[in-house]
Formats: sequence, structure tokens, C-alpha cells
Amino acid sequence: MFMKLDEALLSRAQKFSDLFQRITGKTKFFLARWSLILHLLFICGAILSIFGEDLLKRPPLLFLASFLCAKSILIWGSTIHKIRKEEIVFLENGTLEFSELHDFSLRFPLAVFPLLTFFLPPMPLLCYLPWFFFIAWIYFSACIPRPPGKSKLREWLESFSQVQNQVPVTSH
Repeated sequence: MFMKLDEALLSRAQKFSDLFQRITGKTKFFLARWSLILHLLFICGAILSIFGEDLLKRPPLLFLASFLCAKSILIWGSTIHKIRKEEIVFLENGTLEFSELHDFSLRFPLAVFPLLTFFLPPMPLLCYLPWFFFIAWIYFSACIPRPPGKSKLREWLESFSQVQNQVPVTSH
């Protein structure tokens, strides 16, 4: 049952990644990188919303919240940088590094872990959003990118320049 759910999630992520790449020309690396960036932003937002107004009243809480945000930035910042390097290697010579997230035994437990947060006491919605982007990162990282090519958006924009060059200019 879990493998079928994992396959369904991976299949949808792959289809979205392929469609996104055909339309924009941006690969799965772009989607994975932005999933992590949004995850990071929402983690910091969740930390601030959990501590709330007490942050300004209690300096130790402000220090703790700042420390947690900085720690998240350092941890995920290196991963975002690694994703960018993998993208450059893929675009330059077409080689794709094997990600640990291609393996079901690691990918699915990481994706299921955030669901456990729903058993915690109720929290603001902002506290759940980071997990959505974390799961998106897991599955976009496991996708296989299409070979680089011209995007539909670029073709559409170039068609305008061709039409503009074909229209005769008349002066009155």
C-alpha cells in the first residue's frame, strides 16, 4: 500500500516536472531548489508564529528563534547549493548524479514523517506549510529531468519576433 502511494506521488511529481520543463525550460532542479527555499521561509515563519508576541518580551526566546532560523538556513543552504551544482553538471554534459531520494526505503519515510505532526496539538496553518514543501523537495529530487531543449514559452516569444520582422513597415 505504501509503495503504491509513493509511486503515485513520484509519478505526479515526474509529470509536473516534465510539463514545467516543457513550458518554461526549467528542470526538476529548479523545482527542488525552490521547494527547499519555500520550505526554509515557511520554517522561519512557523518558528516566529509559534513564539508569537513573546519574542520581543523575552530575549532568550528571541535568541532561540533566531538560532533555529539560522540553523535551518545553514543546513538547507548547503543543500540548495548542491542542487545548483548538480544542475550545472547536468546541463553541461547530461550526466545525472544518483540521489539517495531515488530509493523508496529512504524517500517514503522522509515523506511520511511530516504527517506525524498532524497528531500534535493544533497549530497555525503556517506551521504545516513547511512540510508540504519538504515533501515536494523529496519527490522533485527523485524525478529524472528531460534533456535540455527549447521551452514552449521561448518558442512562443520567438514567434512574436518573427511576426514582427515579417510585417512591412509603411510610412505615411
